[in-house]
Order: sequence, then C-alpha cells, then structure tokens
Amino acid sequence: MGAFARFVMRSVAVLVVPGGLAPLRVHGAEPVPELDVVARTAVRVSPQHTQMVLWGLTDYARQCLTGLVSKSAPDYGEAPKDGAARFRLLIEHTASLKTPTPVHEVLLNGDFYSPFLVTQEKGAYRFRLTQWQESRYVNVAEWTSPYAVTHRFPLPKSYDSRDLAGLRENALMGASPKSIKQALLDRILPIRIGQSQGDVGRPQSCQVIVKNASRWPLKSLKAALEWPDARARGQARYTRYGATITLAQALAPGQHIVLPCTGTPLNRRFRWEYLEPMAIEASPVFAPAEGQ
Repeated sequence: MGAFARFVMRSVAVLVVPGGLAPLRVHGAEPVPELDVVARTAVRVSPQHTQMVLWGLTDYARQCLTGLVSKSAPDYGEAPKDGAARFRLLIEHTASLKTPTPVHEVLLNGDFYSPFLVTQEKGAYRFRLTQWQESRYVNVAEWTSPYAVTHRFPLPKSYDSRDLAGLRENALMGASPKSIKQALLDRILPIRIGQSQGDVGRPQSCQVIVKNASRWPLKSLKAALEWPDARARGQARYTRYGATITLAQALAPGQHIVLPCTGTPLNRRFRWEYLEPMAIEASPVFAPAEGQ
C-alpha cells in the first residue's frame, strides 16, 4: 500500500462538542458524543484528490477540538448515524484550484532562484451547526468563511516539459485544506495581536488577545504566531516576526484574556515568506461543558 493510500485510509474520529448540557453517560461506557462532523466538497480534480480533501477537512476540524473528541468513531468514509449525537457540524467546501504553467521561479533571499509550481486556491467553507430534535437536525448556527491561499510545490533540480503533467498532479495533491483550521478557529477561538512595539527588525513587545467564542470551556492553549512588519520599507520590508503563547488556565465561554509575548525576528529562505499574511497555528484543548 502506497503512502497516499495509507494517508487516506487513516481513521478519523467523530468530534464531540458540548451544547451547554452535561454529556450523557452509559454505565461503563464513554459519554455519548455531543457532536459529529460531516464534510462535503465540490472539488472534483480526481477521486484521489477528493478523498484527500475530505479526510483533511475532517481531521483538521478535529484538531481544533482536542479534548472533545470521541475515542470511538466509524472509519473514514463511514457516515455517522443520524441522531447518534446531539449536534452535527456540517462542513460544505467549494474551491477552484489553478496550477498554471510555465513554472514560476521564486527569488531566494539572496542571489539564487529555485523553481516551484504554484497552485492558487480560492474558495469558501460553509459551516452549519445543527441540533438533533426528535427525528431531524435543526439549524443552531451558520456561517461562511471565504479564503484564498497559495500552495508552493518545489520542483527537482533536473526536470523537463515531459515531467510537468505528473509534477502538476503532485502539486495538486499537496494542496491540502489546512486553511479550514483558521476558518473554524476564527469563529470559535479568535486570536489577535492587540499591540506590538519595537524598532523594525528588532524584538517586539506584544500583547495577544484570546477570546473563547465557543459554547464550551477552553482548558488550555498553545499557539505559534507569525506576521510581517507593516511599517517596513524597501529592503527592510523583508521583516517577519514569530511568537508563541501558552494558556494553562481555563477560559470560560464568552471570556477573553490578554497574554504578553515577545515577537522574535525570523530568518526565511524566500522573500515571499516574509510577506505572507499573519499565520496562527493553534492547539486548543477544550473540556465538556458542565450541566446547567
């Protein structure tokens, strides 16, 4: 079995999201899941690509809800049973992907060039949170998150036009839907820099605002942030900072907290890496809500 086949056949857990009520428990068993996830995509590049996207949508959503994930779940591709969970999160994904030729060459941060295939992806994630009532799911919340991302696929040193068809396919397969993490967390756990002070290219004194906009308690959080310096000009514009934050205390729904941090100047190989918009890689851990 190839690496991709092993990738798409991995099991994906059913998510558990509290709805303000204590989880139901069966004697000797784990809590009944509060929420399951159903992902759909309109992208039809190839059957293998569609499988990769569906797996990614579900798995990345699960990573945003650590601590609320059921340990027992159907294998990937098996739809959860209606009514088996109190809530269902529906993810509907639409996107267009373009990997044009000729090959783009991206200038290094020195005097060298490196060839890349660049895939432009533009689309939207539509989220619908529904609640099971008697015999059907009823909408509780609904929102749409448009997005646009650029995927870069490095090419081997020696290649010719006969290789491009296969390389373009590999580039498309590498265009995973990881942007869904930011789209989901922007809604349930927005993280923003409220203040950044310091000379351009020097360490920054920062404040990061974290708001728990979800319906369940946040138990802990680790996050890494990267952002460009909007004040820079000329060659100095190639300035980017990185910072990490840790929250080791509970944050109740609706509350926010301001965390201090230090933005450290980053070294990157390519100029485009310095100009990318703010990126946040967050690893939250939630706890089921207690009964009201």
